[in-house]
Amino acid sequence: MKSPAFSKERYLSAVETSMDQCDDLAPAPLGALQIEQVGAIRRVSLENYSVFFLLTDVAVIISVGAALSYLLHTFNPHVYPAPGRESSAFIVAIAMHFLATAALRTYDSNKILDCDGAIGRLNLAMGTTFSLFLMLAAATKTVQDYSRLWLFSWVLASWLIVVSMRKVALARAHRSLQTGACVNTSLSVGILCEPLREDDIAKNTGGKTRVIRTRRLSRLEEVASLSDEIIRNQYDQVHIATRWEDVPNVLKTLDLLLIGPRHISAEVVVLPQDVHVETKVWQISRLGRQMSLCVIEKPIYGWDQWWKRNEDIVIAAAALVLLSPLLLLIAVAIKLESPGPVIFRQSRAGFNGAIFEVFKFRSMFHHHADLTASRQTARNDHRVTHVGRFIRRTSFDELPQLLNVLQGTMSIVGPRPHALETRTEGRNLEELVEYYAARHRVKPGITGWAQVHGLRGELDRIEKLRRRVNYDLYYIENWSLWLDLTIILRTITLMFHDDHAY
Repeated sequence: MKSPAFSKERYLSAVETSMDQCDDLAPAPLGALQIEQVGAIRRVSLENYSVFFLLTDVAVIISVGAALSYLLHTFNPHVYPAPGRESSAFIVAIAMHFLATAALRTYDSNKILDCDGAIGRLNLAMGTTFSLFLMLAAATKTVQDYSRLWLFSWVLASWLIVVSMRKVALARAHRSLQTGACVNTSLSVGILCEPLREDDIAKNTGGKTRVIRTRRLSRLEEVASLSDEIIRNQYDQVHIATRWEDVPNVLKTLDLLLIGPRHISAEVVVLPQDVHVETKVWQISRLGRQMSLCVIEKPIYGWDQWWKRNEDIVIAAAALVLLSPLLLLIAVAIKLESPGPVIFRQSRAGFNGAIFEVFKFRSMFHHHADLTASRQTARNDHRVTHVGRFIRRTSFDELPQLLNVLQGTMSIVGPRPHALETRTEGRNLEELVEYYAARHRVKPGITGWAQVHGLRGELDRIEKLRRRVNYDLYYIENWSLWLDLTIILRTITLMFHDDHAY
């Protein structure tokens, strides 16, 4: 739908009169030197790189195999036959390579210069290529036709040379981009705001896009004046920065550039400039034909969620089996010292704020048990038993929560869940820290990032609470399997000595 404020007739009229009405903002004619600079820009073709890498990889696989066959035959002609028998192996290997690289998109031109990703996909493709080759050779019983020394030397040497050559070529390509070459040229425009800086665009495109000129427009109608410059300089991209509230009108105005004789073929990208929106929107995608803005993202999802859940199951199950004698010994000691149940159950807020029952070894006298935690446990608390002091100091009282982990209500590592009535300085925790509830975006844990930084024990001051919440949020935003393992190892060392545990 066209905007009533910008008709086709008004657009064509604006094109005809733009030079008269907008002299201060219209693009100044490029001088001879500027034209030469634009024409002399070194272009990098991603497609050429993709084809070059493909042909080079194929040539290396064949030439390395042929060279090794020739060398082996030269040094020991009685054992190794003359070169030529490996031709069928080369054909099969190249066919497998085409299949593997097509499936893994190893030569995808859009990602061909992405160093880490490109090398990773290449390694995976080479491994898949030779794995498929060996599987096919074994299935057809032709593997015995080739010398094992030649075969494995060929695989390893080809793999090493292909990856090494790719690293060298990528390094040279990136040096070229850093010294002035580019994949795309761009016009950076700011409509009612400042245009994006050249350095920002170069940084966020990996140096692939080079800004030739920047423009700032003070009125939407002046978008019409861009068409002449876009056509004259044949920009590949146009980056348009504008205020979030102006995006609908900007889109309607840009639509007019596709009408009539001023049709342009450059890629036009609109970037809303609003700090509030930028911090709230995690991802922009499409839901059917509609644009969707993801404003709240799951902190752990996909494979990360799968790994974390399996990490919990494996560690919790193994710990319960290995520590079963210790668990039995603690249970007997608790029962002998004071009457009452061995396991203490308490309601706490967990994942998404859902209420669940946490299991702990009872560390207090049964008649002093505080199910709502209206009074926090303090140092030298008279309610704690002798056995309770020991198991609290060593964190053994938390071991029954391994059952919570297997149930799925808790994780091995995560923010420690607080009892529902826990208060600091007489006020609810949610009232003291406005972002406290963000801790509930992941499952609570037996141990956490805050605990291994000494933030254990009584929450008697607001500063303690805020620091604990900040550590928990850091963990949520920076989760990794390695971070979990680090916290687990540090927790084990703290079980032997921790001044903050009582």
